[in-house]
Amino acid sequence: MSNICPAAACAAAILMIASACLASELPDGFVQVRGDQFVLSSNPDRIFKVKGFNYFPQGHPWAIFSEWDPQEVQTELAIARDMNSNVIRTFVTGGEPPSQATLNAIVEFVQICKANNQKAIISLFDGYHAYPAAGSAEEAKNLAKIDAICSALKDDTGVFAWDIKNEPDWINDTYWSWSLPGAEAEAARRIDWLYRMRNRIKQVDPNHLVTVGLIFNYNNYLPTSTRTVESFVDFVCYHYYPRNYPFETFRQSIRSLKARTSKPINVEEIGHNAWGGPGATEQDQANLFAEWLQVIQEEGITGLVQWTLCDWWDQWPGPIDERYYGFLRADGHYSWKPAAYVYRDNFVVDQFGLPQDRGQISGRVTDASGEPVPGVKITALPGNHTAQTLANGTYALSNVLPGSYTVRAESIGYQTAERSGVQVPAGGTATVDFQMDAAKLQAMGLTNGGFETADLSGWTPWGQVDGTQTGPWFASITPKSGSRFLGTATNWGQKNGGVWQQVAAPRGSRVVVEVWSRTYRQGGSEGAVANRLGVDPAGGTDPTAPTVIWTPFRESPSGWERLALTVTAARPRITVFLQHRQPGDTVWAINCFDDAAVYEASLRGGEPLRRPDNWPVEMEGTVSATFGSFYYIQDARRAWGVRVNSAAPAQIGSSVRVRGRLGSSTGERFIAPLASEVTGTGEPPEPLAMKSSAVGGEAPAGLTGIPGVNGIYNSGLLVRITGRVVWANPAMSLFYLDDGSGAGDAFRTPGIRVLCNGAWMPPEGSFASVTGISTRATVSGVPARAVGVRSPEDIVIH
Repeated sequence: MSNICPAAACAAAILMIASACLASELPDGFVQVRGDQFVLSSNPDRIFKVKGFNYFPQGHPWAIFSEWDPQEVQTELAIARDMNSNVIRTFVTGGEPPSQATLNAIVEFVQICKANNQKAIISLFDGYHAYPAAGSAEEAKNLAKIDAICSALKDDTGVFAWDIKNEPDWINDTYWSWSLPGAEAEAARRIDWLYRMRNRIKQVDPNHLVTVGLIFNYNNYLPTSTRTVESFVDFVCYHYYPRNYPFETFRQSIRSLKARTSKPINVEEIGHNAWGGPGATEQDQANLFAEWLQVIQEEGITGLVQWTLCDWWDQWPGPIDERYYGFLRADGHYSWKPAAYVYRDNFVVDQFGLPQDRGQISGRVTDASGEPVPGVKITALPGNHTAQTLANGTYALSNVLPGSYTVRAESIGYQTAERSGVQVPAGGTATVDFQMDAAKLQAMGLTNGGFETADLSGWTPWGQVDGTQTGPWFASITPKSGSRFLGTATNWGQKNGGVWQQVAAPRGSRVVVEVWSRTYRQGGSEGAVANRLGVDPAGGTDPTAPTVIWTPFRESPSGWERLALTVTAARPRITVFLQHRQPGDTVWAINCFDDAAVYEASLRGGEPLRRPDNWPVEMEGTVSATFGSFYYIQDARRAWGVRVNSAAPAQIGSSVRVRGRLGSSTGERFIAPLASEVTGTGEPPEPLAMKSSAVGGEAPAGLTGIPGVNGIYNSGLLVRITGRVVWANPAMSLFYLDDGSGAGDAFRTPGIRVLCNGAWMPPEGSFASVTGISTRATVSGVPARAVGVRSPEDIVIH
């Protein structure tokens, strides 16, 4: 296939490139190493971070120079520039010297990169697997290739670095590690060739850095018995795809390499396939890059180069799971995927050759106590510049044009804060600090806790996660409830990772978190295939952080098993983590989660009863009354009681733990239970004696109260009142009891209404004691005090 640009179009493209270069005022220079970071020879005191793209033109994958189309490259690299890219990596295939046309195309490619404020990393020997011996005729061709390309560009600051060879450490599907028996000799042979190529590049071109793009981080320092790649490159590179790292998270892969080298570290390829299958949606891709960019920034390495800028065109004959790693869809319009916006707005880097009039917005976000708030989304408008605060609460928005901006801070559990009229000076910095106050919560709970959507809506994955499944699935696993669940499976393989989600919660509240776990293992050792639940009370998003509290790993082969934790929220939010592990030595390893939920537990008396309707709560108390379709529980200190709308068997005196959502009826709180369990047996609770005027108490905020009533809210509590029967109505199975304390209702009937519930009724004028549940009735549409009798024994005449 040939796509040769007409002469007029080429001239226009070259003119456009030259104009863009002239407009760039910032002195450029060669990339150099300072410590474990990059600087420019023209400005050695300024660190440059790297964020870029691995690149082939969308219409010519793996054929950029053999089917050279400069206009297509210009169009696509301008989009890369708009995504805040400053590095473009591309590939020259084969081991022989390039033709003059190919060499011209390579040089022109570097000029297009410069015109778009980017530098080029060029992989010199892509798709070449000979690794010839020293002094051979084949090696002479390799050296001639280096001489031609590197000498043509040795004085050009548009080159970032030379990458000798792409992924030389992939020997075969068995010998993927250079330290394995049988692989060391082959590794040594390849490393010797890489070392000789590196020496030739340095002879021809002393200006540019040299590296090697290894597929695995650890092969930089292996094998230990011979020269290593890390020992002779200027900076260390590796490629990260979750499927290739079953034993390490992305953060762990960086830290293990940092422990072995003091040289700059760059993740030269990193990507996630978004073809639309389970765990491979465009939103999954965006979620992963949001996580990865934060890790890059927090770990302080030089940066990353995404794989790849473009999805491949529809007629490309390659496998489907290689077509959709791009940020630009192959729809004829270069439409952006969600991950493209995440990439543009996070880990913002300085582009090379930018005019000096760009400014910056930076600052720090704290809460009311002065503690830093991490993970806050900062947005500057216009332009929609965004960033996230780091663990210390700081943020920075770079490459901002001078002008007036509105800066906004948003985070789960906090009130949104905004500052308008922020003036960004040319070449300067505007400092905008925020103090964020806790939000007044009207709801609490996980999004998609039952995994009922086809994607992982509400959840952010880390490591390797397959996605949501329908049952029956592998091993005939069906959902705990609903129609879907979270499932990850391997056959003679290993996938380790999980999902997390932040949840708003009242600071200082005691929060119960639960999830149902299911595993299946064929082969391997007992307990190896397991799940666990974690909670960060501070609301952080790093599963390796020391603040995360974990359950033990549990294997649940016999059915769904509940995992639960109770924590106290240290911030106005918590973070829930669901983690699975697989050992890699089993025939089958299957890990599943379903029905994750959070509840607020009673901390101070009946604190959860003051929450809004539909608030998730867990309350444990003693059963004080049963009424067929519902029952009541109260705490041992008689500080609160509540109705449970369930006909589940419950004997008076038994201890019951109830999880569900709050509701209200006639000003009385109730729990619509999602789950309950009997936790023990004991004696029936003693009633709390009180005056009739104290029954009911003031209603919690948001509920309709009883006119003229004050005191502590006590609806749902077992009480005892005493007085004279002033009026009785057998047909309605109720009477009024008056103790002279001033209680009454909308009819101005003195006393308190007693609901007999079919029990016998004392005669008018008699004196009686009544034991029952403090509840509420409606009299002429107005709430009134009432006591609900459990049985005839609750009414005693004196």
